[in-house]
Amino acid sequence: MKLRGTLSGLSLLLESKDNLESLDTQLKERAQVLSRAQVSIEIEQDIPWVLIEHAQSLLTELGAELKSIRPAISARSTAQTTPTSTASAPSTPAPAASPQPSKPILPQQTRILTQQLRSGMRIEHPGSLVVVGDVNPGVELIADGDVIVTGALRGMAHAGANGNETSVIWARPIASPQIRIGKAVARAPEGKVMDTMRRNENFDAEMARLENDHIVIEIVKSSKH
Repeated sequence: MKLRGTLSGLSLLLESKDNLESLDTQLKERAQVLSRAQVSIEIEQDIPWVLIEHAQSLLTELGAELKSIRPAISARSTAQTTPTSTASAPSTPAPAASPQPSKPILPQQTRILTQQLRSGMRIEHPGSLVVVGDVNPGVELIADGDVIVTGALRGMAHAGANGNETSVIWARPIASPQIRIGKAVARAPEGKVMDTMRRNENFDAEMARLENDHIVIEIVKSSKH
């Protein structure tokens, strides 16, 4: 793990080499620094959820405030530049709305969902959404920040719903029939969703982001140390 200061608080990077024991030791050694600090957790590829959950619990125990959980910057910079087949369908910007005064995009708390999400459920949150496990078809996730799914995303997701174009969607894999970031929309090619329904494959993590007003989906690779 790496802990560094930022303009908005502290950033905790969870790396693929970390384990529960090392994380516990290193965070407790920094208890004085973490007390009453605002902390954002960044995760690399292949970080088990139990490690993220332990970090969250330990930060709370040490008196820190968890601001967000999102993919690591290093993971973004090492993402493959060739879009996956999901992104081969052109993303269609939503129809232009009449000009409105821009509203400030404020950082909000991350909401972590551990319960089963059933078809027909619609979850909205002014910050980022983190879902533990799969998101089934018929579920709709809407967040002003990021949408992060530790399993497969098979429902619909809208990140940056308040116009935050730096928001991302991250899942293993992104098997959604439709995703949105800001005002941009991307739909999966016919058959893509069914291809990714199989549970006997180890899918890579995928991240969707905005590039030139279009949604690009990339395979995320861990940075090597």
